[in-house]
Amino acid sequence: MSTKAVILDFDGVLFDTVKEAYAVATVAFGKGGGIERIDFEAPLYRVFRKYRYLIAPAWNYLYLLKAIEQCPEERIPLCFEQFLNGAEKKDYAKFETNFFATRRQFIQNDYKKWLSLNEPTPFVYDIGTMIQKHPQQWYIVTTKDRYTVLKLLETVDIPFPAERIFDKEDFSQKDKGEIISDIMKNNKIEKALFIDDSRKHLNACSQISGLDLMQPDWGYHKPGDEVLNRQQILSGIHSFIGDT
Repeated sequence: MSTKAVILDFDGVLFDTVKEAYAVATVAFGKGGGIERIDFEAPLYRVFRKYRYLIAPAWNYLYLLKAIEQCPEERIPLCFEQFLNGAEKKDYAKFETNFFATRRQFIQNDYKKWLSLNEPTPFVYDIGTMIQKHPQQWYIVTTKDRYTVLKLLETVDIPFPAERIFDKEDFSQKDKGEIISDIMKNNKIEKALFIDDSRKHLNACSQISGLDLMQPDWGYHKPGDEVLNRQQILSGIHSFIGDT
């Protein structure tokens, strides 16, 4: 068993999924009809994409949409945080259930259309060969559901063991820092590299011994974050796993 691991976020890092999230979230929120009626030219989508970086678990979309609906654009981050601070599970559980049910309906009823809303990043193609060459060294930790992650990885011909994907069910019990600590401890990993576009998630991991953090300049990062470009991330991975 390798004592090193590369741990990847999914949304934003491996796939640009903001169109899919917008379609699912707005339908679950009660706006729009089916997948074919989603308008990506609408002002709502522009603002949704701009503030996508605020989202952690999927139920957060409820409060982002409420903030967009109720607050001036420049106050959306503050309104969103205020909504989150007052959130209770009884308030967002129905939305969360609708969100994942809507996604399953999209996949079942119009798979090609749903698939087109998820765009692989150039980075996912960059690392595909490395993952297949060193499969025992890679994990995915995501707030997405495992089924969707596997479906999307199939489209870029990257076989990935389901047991190495830690998803929304894990995240509902622990934050990413706790999940990654458990991965490292349970698999006797001495050194790991974690790549995530969210500074919030990276900060949750900042005290983990043996874990290096990298935030890419693509995906959904907050303006002003100190980020690394694609070549810097790839060079870091190559250096870390000893693959030249």
